[in-house]
This record gives sequence, C-alpha cells and structure tokens, in this order.
Amino acid sequence: GRTPTMKIPVTSSAVDAADAATSEQLDQRLVLRPQGAGFDIGAYEAFDFAPVTTITLSPATADGSNGWYRTTVGVTISANDPDGTVAQTRCALDPAPAPATFADLPDAACPLTSVATDGQHAIYAASIDANGNAESPPASVTFKVDRTAPTLSPSLSSTLVQIGQTGVTASPNATDATSGVATAGCGAIDTSSPGVHTVTCTATDNAGITGTANLQYVVEYRILGFFSPVPGSKWKAGQTVPVKVALGDGAGTRISDAEAAALASACRVRFSASGAQTKAAQCMKYDPGKDQFVYNWMLGKNGTGQATIAVSVAYPGTAVTTQLMEQITIAT
Repeated sequence: GRTPTMKIPVTSSAVDAADAATSEQLDQRLVLRPQGAGFDIGAYEAFDFAPVTTITLSPATADGSNGWYRTTVGVTISANDPDGTVAQTRCALDPAPAPATFADLPDAACPLTSVATDGQHAIYAASIDANGNAESPPASVTFKVDRTAPTLSPSLSSTLVQIGQTGVTASPNATDATSGVATAGCGAIDTSSPGVHTVTCTATDNAGITGTANLQYVVEYRILGFFSPVPGSKWKAGQTVPVKVALGDGAGTRISDAEAAALASACRVRFSASGAQTKAAQCMKYDPGKDQFVYNWMLGKNGTGQATIAVSVAYPGTAVTTQLMEQITIAT
C-alpha cells in the first residue's frame, strides 16, 4: 500500500467484524470497503478472489458456414487464481439444466479435450481455490458442429422414360439432420438416346458441406403394336402366328432402319409366350420394307386355351426391359 500494511487472512476473526458506522470506505491501500459481508476490523480489508476459468476452442472460429464447425473441435480448459492456488476445476458438456454454480458441476476432474458429435453444444466450467472460494457463475461457451454431409435419395418425376420424352426431372430428396439443407439440385435428364444414363444430384448443408449422389435411369423405346392379325385373335393349334411390332420414340415416331437392324442383329428384341402353349425367348427379325420386327410363331398341335405373347427389348448394362404383352386364344 501507500504505507506498510499487515495483511490479514480471510479466515481472521477480524473479517466482517467491524462497526459499519465507524468504518472507512477505503482501506489503507485505497481498496473499496467492504469486500465481503461486512467491514473488516483494522486498516486492511481482506478479500480472496475466486479463480477464473477460461474455455478455449480450436480452431478459435468456426471453419464452416453460418457459424458451424465442420471438423472436430479442440477444447482447452484452464484456470488461474490471482491470489491463491486453484484446487479443482470442474466442467460439463451439454448439461441439463445449465449449472448456476460450481457445485452444480460434476464432482470430478475435467477430462474434456475435444467434441466431435454433430449438434449444438455448450461447455460449462468453474474452479475453486484452496480456501474454498468457488467461481460463480461458471464460465461457458456455446458452439455447433456438423461434420456430416447431406443425405440424398434421388428420384425421377416419371417411372417410365422414353426416347425424346420431355418434362422429366430429377429430384435430390436431400435431408440433413443437423444444420439443415441450404441448397440442392440435380442435372438435366437426357432422353436423346436409349439405354442407361446417369444424372448427378448435389446438396449443400448450412455448414457448407456438400454431398452428391448419382441416379441411374434407363431411356426406353416405345413398342408399337401388336399389329394385325394378332390383337384379339383366335388361332388353331398347329397354325403359325405372325407376331409383328415396331419400335419408336416417346411420340411414336419409328426408329431408323439402321438402328432397328442393329437391335435385331444383337438379339435385343425378343418374342416369348406362356400359358396354353409356351415359347422361350426368341430373337425377332427386322423387316425394313414394313419397318417391323417379326417372329412367326408355329403353334404346337397340342395345347389349347389362353396364351400370353410378349415382346421385350433389352438394354446393355441393366436388367430393365421394355415389354408389351397380348393375350390370344388357341383353339382346336
């Protein structure tokens, strides 16, 4: 102080024992009085600062968007007592309810060094010194973590996609359980050619993490037919049934002879039958003069009743097929 002083401990019987009516407002060091429940006897006002606990996050600022951490958050908890010794530090992650005093925190050491769990978090920490002077209220820090990319389950607006079809779109169907989806979308659907296609969908959450998913779809031919004389026909056992169809785009425009011939050569257009008489899948031939695929089905002499004929088109790289079926009657 300004002059030599004799410090009294906070445990002294002189603490808080002076007459308030005769006590000075400042002690000999110009410290404001009282510091406790009452004035201390003498020229020295005793006080004991509580420890100060500091919670530090690493990185110091969120590394994602909108205040979200996208990585594991490091946690450092330290305590200092300006006029004594820290006896214990307690801490808690996401306690419920929030602690109001040192005593509300778990009576254990504070091992918390990092937080990796998605969600919004709060850390509370407080310390007590060797004299039993506890910090109140506890220090606290709040932050939020989202380390998980959005989940996508893409789908098409149409279950059937045909060549040249317009208006078909893909939806990302994105979800994000933590920070929520910020943006999502898919590429354009290509129907210019038959077969397997892939569209990519993306979604970004509010933490700035982007997820992607690919959706595979098949662009199909449209089977035109069956042409006369098959529809609703009745055939006798032993006769030959001429099965005729054509392939076109979604609008019904027939494909070129070159494309049709290539399909026939690769045996991708097949005829089959089930029911009263059966026929395993057979390659259909292409007739360029009539722009038709043809299979002459020679019926057996036995087996009458209802039969189902089918034409299917296969696409390389997928088990998806385009099918057209028709029921006929086989009589004696």
